[in-house]
Amino acid sequence: MSRRGKTTAIGIDLGTTYSCVAAWFDQHNRVEIIPNEQGNNITPSCVACNDTEVLVGEAAKNQITRNPNNTVFDVKRLMGNRFSDSRLQKDIKSWPFKVIEGSVDKPIIVLEHNDAEREFSPEEVSSMILKNLKEAAEAYLGTTIKDAVITVPAYFSDKQRQATKDAGTLAGLNVLRLINEPTAAAIAYGLDKLADRNHPPVKNVLIFDLGGGTFDVSLLTISKDGTITVKAVGGDTHLGGEDFDKVMVDHCVQEFLRRQKRDISKNAKAIGRLKVACEKAKRDLSSTIQTTIDIDSLYDGIDFSMRFTRAKFEELNSGFFTKCIEHVDKCLRDGDMQKHDVDDIVLVGGSTRIPKIQQMLRELFDWRPLCKSINADEAIAYGAAVLAANLSDNGDKTVKDLILLDVTPLSLGIEINLDEMGVLIPRNTPIPATKEDIFETFVDNQIGFTIQVYQGESNKTRDNIFLDQFQLQGVPPAPKGEQKVKVCFTIDVNGILNVSAELVSTASIPGNSLSKARFFNMSSRVKTTAIGINLGTTYSCVAVWFDQHNRVEILPNEQSNKTTPSCVACNSTELLVGEAAKNQMPLNPMNTVFGVKRLMGSRFSDTRLQHVIESLPFKVIEGSDDKPVIVLEHKGMERKFSPEEISSMILKNLKEAAEAYLGTTVTDAVITVPAYFSDKQRQATKDAGTLAGLNVLRLINEPTAAAIAYGLDKLAGGDNSPRKNVLVFDLGGVILDVSLLTIGRDGSIGVKAVGGDTHLGGEDFDKAMVDHCVQEFMRRQKKDISKTAKSMVRLKFVCEKAKTILSSTTQTSIELDVLYDGIDFSMNFTRQKFEELNAGFFTKCIHHVEKCLRDGGTQKHDVDDIVLVGGSTRIPKIQQMLRELFDGKPLCKSIKPDEVVAYGAAVLAANLSDNGYKAVKGLTLVDVAPLSLGIEINEDEMGVVIPRNTPIPAMKEYIFGTFVDNQISFTIKVYQGESNKTKDNMFLDQFQLQGVPPAPKGEQKVKVCFTIDANGILSVSAKLVSTGNRKGIVIADRGNQSNDGIETMMKKVVL
Repeated sequence: MSRRGKTTAIGIDLGTTYSCVAAWFDQHNRVEIIPNEQGNNITPSCVACNDTEVLVGEAAKNQITRNPNNTVFDVKRLMGNRFSDSRLQKDIKSWPFKVIEGSVDKPIIVLEHNDAEREFSPEEVSSMILKNLKEAAEAYLGTTIKDAVITVPAYFSDKQRQATKDAGTLAGLNVLRLINEPTAAAIAYGLDKLADRNHPPVKNVLIFDLGGGTFDVSLLTISKDGTITVKAVGGDTHLGGEDFDKVMVDHCVQEFLRRQKRDISKNAKAIGRLKVACEKAKRDLSSTIQTTIDIDSLYDGIDFSMRFTRAKFEELNSGFFTKCIEHVDKCLRDGDMQKHDVDDIVLVGGSTRIPKIQQMLRELFDWRPLCKSINADEAIAYGAAVLAANLSDNGDKTVKDLILLDVTPLSLGIEINLDEMGVLIPRNTPIPATKEDIFETFVDNQIGFTIQVYQGESNKTRDNIFLDQFQLQGVPPAPKGEQKVKVCFTIDVNGILNVSAELVSTASIPGNSLSKARFFNMSSRVKTTAIGINLGTTYSCVAVWFDQHNRVEILPNEQSNKTTPSCVACNSTELLVGEAAKNQMPLNPMNTVFGVKRLMGSRFSDTRLQHVIESLPFKVIEGSDDKPVIVLEHKGMERKFSPEEISSMILKNLKEAAEAYLGTTVTDAVITVPAYFSDKQRQATKDAGTLAGLNVLRLINEPTAAAIAYGLDKLAGGDNSPRKNVLVFDLGGVILDVSLLTIGRDGSIGVKAVGGDTHLGGEDFDKAMVDHCVQEFMRRQKKDISKTAKSMVRLKFVCEKAKTILSSTTQTSIELDVLYDGIDFSMNFTRQKFEELNAGFFTKCIHHVEKCLRDGGTQKHDVDDIVLVGGSTRIPKIQQMLRELFDGKPLCKSIKPDEVVAYGAAVLAANLSDNGYKAVKGLTLVDVAPLSLGIEINEDEMGVVIPRNTPIPAMKEYIFGTFVDNQISFTIKVYQGESNKTKDNMFLDQFQLQGVPPAPKGEQKVKVCFTIDANGILSVSAKLVSTGNRKGIVIADRGNQSNDGIETMMKKVVL
């Protein structure tokens, strides 16, 4: 979440598989990771050509299986390399796209674009990725970006560094500095640790950075005064997650050959599909002990399926894992440090999530805990952004006082005699540095010197990296050894090398520029127990307030993602939650639960819920008291789960992720709910929190949480408006919430009106696309696939992806091999068709906005800001219709729609725990009841006690008399809704008040009292006026789970 300020220097982690961009915000004193067009914090390092356009990032990766020959990935391995390099040749043979030899032994990428072959240098392809990140930053920041700090692997050669700098220039960037990736990570780590008052004067830190294509290890010291000193570096520019994927792919190819006697190794499409499946399986195996690779019609109409265990994955990659540990050992020796002197081992890079890697590191360091407190995917960009702020004279005192002392990763020298390496700058020399050496003529009457520059550790130049050469002419004839040349090597702060040679007798000084350098890391956790949770329909998110930083931090899950799929699955051996559950959904649709929020606190017989259940691949049956019950097969048996139990598993997963990140037990939480959630749905959410082991401090409406984040951001940004009218438009996976609020400069947030629909969101848009595809398949093939769970789930996946792509492009393709009965399915989907299919839903959204404005008594021109929340607000048509409604007023996109609700919940959690600075502690919330509450009077007539949009907490009373003569009891039936007829409203609960003295009709009176607490949960009591006889209930407690029921479920729910 964020408010935009003017900032022009960004930090970029240009990764092998994924890239990331970040910027420092002075008004918040923090770095913010900048999302791409799809709202993701990391962007695939992919570029593709099709018939009409060049695609970059998500759009390129999404079509890789359909267009493998024209999709470039791993370009970082080509940067600054020689085409003839044996390791590069091995990579080239495994890639589906074409790489040829260019001039001076440089690799050239060949792609087909507009029916013609086009050649691209690796620098050009990398510049497209950098430009994409630059444009994302400009869109997010609202300003032009020119300056950037770009990260490189510590073990990058001089040529690779210069190639990276050239790519930045091609992208329109002024590269302020190249910084080594582990050093950038150390800056992020160090900045976070320096906020800790208990930080020792000096800490020894080992950064273990294992990414997609490169491996770096750095040994550093971090001083309390902000000095970060690199003592030694090590690593391998051809070791990472891509290698682990390739081993899995090769194993699958061999298995296919064994079973089918067919070699698919040369089939680009089959290998591309295997690569995607193996990459996904590798991720799954970090959180489960086995998974399945299942590909329909992999080759020549033949399906391929095999079970992959974690043990097999570890066996296949044991050589790579051992290499990693050997590099750590070597780095410790080079830095002259014993392993027991290392204070922290910091994990960076996605591949560090592999359990075997972590186990081997713990064994090496005598089972010392590993530091996972920085986001493995974002720490490098974070550190680069800190350095960018430092070089631009931005940032707080800690940032401005930052001092970096890096080293050369490899030795640098020249060839002396034949094939002999003369080292001028040994590896691990602090930089910037200047070194000189004097060399003599090798033969009599030598008239020139050829200065050949190399990088590497071998005594023989043929085994090292050749960088460049130049001639020094005009040497006077003389006997061998008499004429001397002084060679000077200068490395700047980027690690880029300048070499000059001076003949001692004549001072002739030609020179050449080359390239070499390195830098540091992010985050220490403090004790904090109150978290904020956005329990979403499709994705959930958890956040916490940090007093030492005066900010909220979104907490990553086990896969380092900031949002977690709201999915739970059962297989034959285990119960999966989050990423692991979603990843196996196409293979196991009937045992994977998603969208459970729609079932929470609902009646099974509800017609809208029945419509939802019909479209779900998993089984939902009627339980007691008209409650929905989910049925899954687990360990060969059917097991029944309530929606609260499923939701509790998601909440527990988020709680455990927070505990792992914070290093402390978490007990207290604020949980968000849709503003339009009924009383029963709210209590069901609270019950789920209890089942997850949480003390639910407060339930808060999602748009109100977003308004807290927005308001805190505006206050931090210096907005001096005494009061602002804000409309929060929150369109998520299945729920639309609209709230009209006033936000005061004093920290008060008052809700004026709410509206929305608990059955309207992105899932509905997906379903419209799926239904269209089903109809199209029927039209073409005369076959109905609507009842085939596996086909429908596969369609759901690709339609969801297509919907996302259509927010950034005007058309995309849906392609599925062997969708049903051996038949492939392919069709183009345009943004126009998507908008046409969902026009009714979009119009409904606008109607709810108009109704909310009417309810709040506010004209649209009186609304100061329209704040977008929820992933579905990225849809261009939705934004267009909102702008039109508000007469072209710009929409506020300055807060991250996927994280802002959890952010606001974390602020409220801090407020309720008496944490946070003045603006947090001074926060005042006045929310409202989303629906009217009342009782049945006469037959089927609704008597409203608390009208909708009544500020809460609230207490209201209602007096009514007996309906018939000699009535001896009152039946209090409680309803929620806007109809005059109770049959059209939601029945909540009922109770009896007995002992009414016989009397004529209307003489005896009962006083009914409705009380809503700050969570929006209702208590109802009734008192007979004449006798004082009283009875009451907490509606939702009766309507959902009793304490005994919760205890029973807590024993049943095991993660």
